[in-house]
Amino acid sequence: MRIHRLSAVLLVIPALFAQTADLAVTNARVYTVNPKQPVASALAVRQGRIVAVSDNISKLIGPSTKVIDAHGGTVVPGLIDSHGHMLSLGAALETLDLRGVTSEQEIADKVRAAARNLKPGEWIQGRAWDQNLWATKQFPSSASLSAAAPANPVALSRVDGHAVWANARAMELADVTTATVDPPGGKILKGADGRPSGVFLDNAQGLIQSKIPPDSPAQIERRLRLAMKECARFGLTAVDDAGVGKGEVEAYRKLARQGEMPIRVYAMIYGPGPYMDDWLKRTPEFGSYGALGSRGASLLEPCDAANRMVLESYAAALKGTNDKRFRVEHAQIIAPSDFATFAKYSILVSMQPTHATSDMPWAADRLGPERVKGAYAWQTLLHLGVHVPAGSDFPVESPNPLWGFHAAVTRQDKDNHPDAGWFPEQRMSREEALRAFTIEGAYAAFAEKDRGSLENGKLADFVILSDDIMTIPVERLRNVHVTKTVVGGRIVFSE
Repeated sequence: MRIHRLSAVLLVIPALFAQTADLAVTNARVYTVNPKQPVASALAVRQGRIVAVSDNISKLIGPSTKVIDAHGGTVVPGLIDSHGHMLSLGAALETLDLRGVTSEQEIADKVRAAARNLKPGEWIQGRAWDQNLWATKQFPSSASLSAAAPANPVALSRVDGHAVWANARAMELADVTTATVDPPGGKILKGADGRPSGVFLDNAQGLIQSKIPPDSPAQIERRLRLAMKECARFGLTAVDDAGVGKGEVEAYRKLARQGEMPIRVYAMIYGPGPYMDDWLKRTPEFGSYGALGSRGASLLEPCDAANRMVLESYAAALKGTNDKRFRVEHAQIIAPSDFATFAKYSILVSMQPTHATSDMPWAADRLGPERVKGAYAWQTLLHLGVHVPAGSDFPVESPNPLWGFHAAVTRQDKDNHPDAGWFPEQRMSREEALRAFTIEGAYAAFAEKDRGSLENGKLADFVILSDDIMTIPVERLRNVHVTKTVVGGRIVFSE
């Protein structure tokens, strides 16, 4: 009889432990983006999904629960960038940033370090060198780069984009010799012996740049890994990759199979073209860490004319409400008469808040006093009930969504100028900006039932911040940083 009782107890204990959380966050200020429960102080996760958002989750904490004490820190849903370019970001991260470097030797050292991580024959690229910062003030030669990376071709762009500095391997691949003549509009600098020195001016840059091959599958995978890691560092748990080709799709599939996707990716196929035509015949492809669908954008000039054209095309296709969630990318400049059309057909307006603060110094001059009123008119759209998912268009802008949050609520640049903000009546509230980077982004990717807010049953995607973005003075927002990023209950970044 005692044996039977002991067996019953042993059976009950695992059952109780099975109901405890895998991960718990306590002592936090949790902004849920759930209007039914806007704020809480703790949350619990089991098998990748949220099982409790509350002020007391002690009953869910067991011996095997990983507990994160936030020490009063701020938790928000995983941040979403609804328009970025992952492969370009990865390429930018692999490109050496030479801005401000004060000697040729220091640049050579950076090239040598980069070569250690590459296979022989892979190109090393860099940008923004400036010989005027060096003691010699003289253009460099290929010798230092050739010594640093003899087996890798090197092409480094000058700060103004009017010169490329190459090594011997790059010139060999470009068939540049003493006999090579200057192309029209360009000049090959040569030494006293008549040999090319390694610097190519203006149109002569093409001699080197035309030899840089398209990315190999291995390079695409590596660059996507780099980009996803960088996004996780900034608190992005999901990105809409705006315009991918076959190479990226195949790389994403492989990385997903291998469990090497720390964030979620909603990939939009680039078009028009045969590859997009093939995808339009299929249903969207969804997986645990990503999705693939067609691209909903048409980018033409001038901006407001492009919006009108796309709206008319969408209206003709929809013939009613927008159950397909058609969206217009970079819908920055909207004619006054078109705002209501966005609302009528429920067209999503994908905009990038930091673009507004980058464009504001010259927008009025180029658009005129009337058209500029339709520039980044967030409040006009929100009052009409239009969905406005936010992004950055990285690497054109920084992928840091907290910089985008700052731009959305202030309409000010990094130095908090202008004082009142650019067209301040169009500023988002902090709640609206948080929604734009969370639930609105999830909605744009057909994922609002699974992510975008912190609620029971949703995927455990969330971010812990160094400060409270909902209460601190706005001038401090750009200084807030991410301390932890969690995707599906898994910590993918921790400072």
